[in-house]
Amino acid sequence: MSRKATLIISLVLVAAIGFGGAPTLAAPPLMVAAQAGVPRFVDTNSCAFTVPPALVGSRYLVCGYVVVPELHRQPNGRTLRLAVQVYKRYTGPSPVSAEILLQGGPGGSSEVFAQLFSYRNVRTSFTTSHDVIVFDQRGTGHSQPSLDCPAASQTTLACAQALQSQGINLAAYNTAEDAADVNDIRIALGYAKLDVYGVSYGTLLAQVLMRDHPEAVRDVVLDSVVPLGTDADLGASSAFSNALTNLFSACAADATCSATYPDLHGVFSRLVASLNSRPIRINTTDPATGKTITQPVDGSTLVQILHEGMYYTSELGALPLLLYQVNDGNYTILSQILSANIGTNESVSDVVYYSVECSDMVRALTPDQISASMNGVLPEIASAEKSQVVDSQNVCRDWPGSNFNQPPLDPLYSDLPALVLGADFDPITPPIYSREVNANLSNSTYVELPADAHASALSDSCPFSLMVGFLSTATLPDTSCVANEQINFAYLTWS
Repeated sequence: MSRKATLIISLVLVAAIGFGGAPTLAAPPLMVAAQAGVPRFVDTNSCAFTVPPALVGSRYLVCGYVVVPELHRQPNGRTLRLAVQVYKRYTGPSPVSAEILLQGGPGGSSEVFAQLFSYRNVRTSFTTSHDVIVFDQRGTGHSQPSLDCPAASQTTLACAQALQSQGINLAAYNTAEDAADVNDIRIALGYAKLDVYGVSYGTLLAQVLMRDHPEAVRDVVLDSVVPLGTDADLGASSAFSNALTNLFSACAADATCSATYPDLHGVFSRLVASLNSRPIRINTTDPATGKTITQPVDGSTLVQILHEGMYYTSELGALPLLLYQVNDGNYTILSQILSANIGTNESVSDVVYYSVECSDMVRALTPDQISASMNGVLPEIASAEKSQVVDSQNVCRDWPGSNFNQPPLDPLYSDLPALVLGADFDPITPPIYSREVNANLSNSTYVELPADAHASALSDSCPFSLMVGFLSTATLPDTSCVANEQINFAYLTWS
């Protein structure tokens, strides 16, 4: 979704579902006939994504590329290669349907999914009855071409213009083409149907797949939903403000949290004002190089850090501690979050992000509309949020090859089986979005998570079990775990 926030898998989830041993491998390998033209699967001797140690050299992991048209309306034109990794079902014959995971961003690599599948119980939870497909969307991660901007001094817009001049058609990087790619993957790998999990931007992609290629879909789980036609720039600030207000209220309502972190909202408000008046400089680590770097942090940066921290259920409970540490001059957690955010941003293709956002998720706004979108937003975050909207508008206005300011996408109406997940602390795709989409799906079930954030199914064991169960059976599993959901606030001593 917006703000270039891709998905980071929380190891809390792995701990929650355990590390049990894998069952005996008994399935035959995936058989894909030699193909000509597009789409076609190209088997490779090596895997682009992380490979679980237990599957190194195994015939139960299939790696390669699916070749697709750059523009699907021109099947004989230029082609792209989508990196694909298939985890085979452990027991029994390969099924006629497969589960496929749609990453967010837009522009996020699915390498994080592959890393998650390194854990045996995660892998076997998915592959009990199905094959599972992990792939990088066009332009991202291991797919070719990968639309990266390697020059640190080069702006994203200048990089996009350079890629366009080299023959990359940025107008081909949009959700309709992505959805056609998903259908092509199904065809090239020989599956009749797909069980679809979409998270964040992946839910927008899933909806377009359901609209344009309903024959490809058996069922779908939409986690942290982006409705078709929603303007990302108009709704993001209110979503963050509401989630942050919910966090302050949850701490105030918890006896231990309120006693340990009294007046949390006031502390946050004073910190933002103080840091905007007198920024600090924080030493942190670049995870790619291991080198120590220094980053300035003002009030707007703290707002951004808090926003990004609220994406992850596992981090919600530590945010009061973070604010109190910073207030006390202890920057340990702040430094760790800055380091993690560097890694997150490096896993997102900014060029794909803006190509998709400017085409399908952002429309031209007047200054009055931007100002009106800040109505009701917490004053401590309004300035930082408004700056992000203005920056987004400026980039999209000049983005090469985009369909910026075209009419918004029409809402989806579908009778395909669906499980729709929303979370009360989601700072970018609030529950109202999930409820809005669910209202137009005639064969769906909506579940709201009272103590979860963004991408809840991949960061908490309860929604994870709902997601895996629904993808396996297309029927709603037991939802009783939802009643036991609560935020686990962190209570560490700081100095």
